[in-house]
Amino acid sequence: MKKKGLLELPVLELTEEMLANALSSQRITEGTGTGKAYDMDYYFRAAVENNILLIDVYLKKWIRGGKMEPAHRIFFDRSEPEFATFDTENKKWRASRIDNLAGIRGFWDTKLYMAPEEQRAVLDYLGLDRLERLEEWQMQIRKKQREAAIKRTTDRWDAVMEKIPGLPKDWKRWLAKDTVREHFMFYEYRKGGKTTGCCSRCGKEQILYRPRYNGKGICKSCRHPVIYKSVGKCAGIITRHYTAHLVQRMEGGVAARQFDTYAVYRKGAFDTPELSFWEGRRLILWKDGTAQAFYYGEYKDRKMHWIETKPTSYISPYYDRPDNCSRRGAVYRRTLPDLVRKELKKTGLLEMVRAQKYASPEEILLSVKEEPVLEKAAKAGLVTLAIDLMHSSCLFEFGKSGRLHQCLGIDRNQLKRLWRNQGGASFLKWLLYEKENGKTIADEVVSWFVRENIRPEDITFIADRMSPLQVMNYVVKQQKKMAETSGSSVLFIWRDYLRMAELGGVSTQDEIVYRAADLQKRHDDMVRLRERQKNEEEEKKILERYPALNEILKSLKGKYDYADGTYAVVVPESAQDLLHEGDALHHCINRTEHC
Repeated sequence: MKKKGLLELPVLELTEEMLANALSSQRITEGTGTGKAYDMDYYFRAAVENNILLIDVYLKKWIRGGKMEPAHRIFFDRSEPEFATFDTENKKWRASRIDNLAGIRGFWDTKLYMAPEEQRAVLDYLGLDRLERLEEWQMQIRKKQREAAIKRTTDRWDAVMEKIPGLPKDWKRWLAKDTVREHFMFYEYRKGGKTTGCCSRCGKEQILYRPRYNGKGICKSCRHPVIYKSVGKCAGIITRHYTAHLVQRMEGGVAARQFDTYAVYRKGAFDTPELSFWEGRRLILWKDGTAQAFYYGEYKDRKMHWIETKPTSYISPYYDRPDNCSRRGAVYRRTLPDLVRKELKKTGLLEMVRAQKYASPEEILLSVKEEPVLEKAAKAGLVTLAIDLMHSSCLFEFGKSGRLHQCLGIDRNQLKRLWRNQGGASFLKWLLYEKENGKTIADEVVSWFVRENIRPEDITFIADRMSPLQVMNYVVKQQKKMAETSGSSVLFIWRDYLRMAELGGVSTQDEIVYRAADLQKRHDDMVRLRERQKNEEEEKKILERYPALNEILKSLKGKYDYADGTYAVVVPESAQDLLHEGDALHHCINRTEHC
């Protein structure tokens, strides 16, 4: 509704009757046509000016406070049709209906008043049969406006979706073979054990010898894992749900589509499974470099639509909302070679998809868009590094331009070593540590640290006394003495041992201390030493508070001692005995002053 000029319409003044009622609570009997008399809280004036219906709303509390102006001015235009509300107190236009204005509950409320002749003017202008219909008229206007706004939005989305191409001809066959990963060998049970089975993946028959129901095996034709199922015993099968991805060229860009699928094998028709699939998410990469993501779901009009959402360069947890969920799955690869020669030339998508059994093209494409170094790494043959960095790039600072080694922050020789070892993000971290410290670390040492899940920051506690090679050799030696203990666990024990030694006043700069021959034994000894030191400190505090405690305990000796063939009561002789008792039996006698 055009608001220009509306506020220039003259204000409809309060009538004398309304003013008298507001100031003196004089009753008005015409109120809502019921014939009853009421004290009013709201007073409505209405008139048609310049083919615009105007309703001015007055509040009794304003009138009694001396404020003789309307709280709201409501304008109606039946030609559009439309209405607008002006809040005179805040000097703002509002979209509120009458029943949503502050304090007003609608025309069914018995505490508002409009003169009968003005009610008739309202009804005639809007074509209503009674005043209560005014709220419904406004509700219908807002409903139509919401529907129009929703349609404008969904039409815009639908225009994008119309550009999505159809599915490949072999799409269903590919889903059944390579996406649904549960395959079966159906056979008929026969005495003697020899029978014929048919693979649900390749459809080839083969001779079976004593197949075990629900047992696992390998199809001799397609070499895929299968589960043996007797057609006589099996009632039917519904597979788990699996994710599939399809990347296609479309008008103006590229679409990465995500599907869910599963298969149903019904009794009596095991050779013709029913494949179900549906599309839940789409990513559109436009030629101008922008990206849009959509998911299929229920929109505001309670209808199913493709709904625009936020593109995500990460894999969302399973419990996230569906519009935030990009999942890894099987990728249809036949469309990729042509795309990576043209539209997706600068993505490294094909290299990263080939290196993973299951991937998310959306995650790859958006990650490369954010971090161009991923494409350089993938095309340089460092696919493992590219995949690792895609999930942990926040741990690094990459250059945005230059050659790959410059972007990664290493030199050419280190890049060759990274390629030679097919290193990932962990290997890169050790190379960065090496460059920072200016001392070369052998590839074998770095590879060992990576295998043992040890990071550069994990050895900082000993790095001032031992080189990475010495750390590795020492940890390997200690691993041989600690059965089935990982290198990272040995490091934790080592760090804990040196921490306790420092707290106990032992010099950890002495090689005989920090390079203990039997780390586990020295660690356990240090634990006992720390317990003894703590008890001595505690004993000192106790005796300062109770100086005669030891003499009292000694005086009890002989009075309460008791022993027979089964039980014994032992009286402690000192405060130290009490502390040892608490440590040995793990109770609170050495941690409380109450008995």
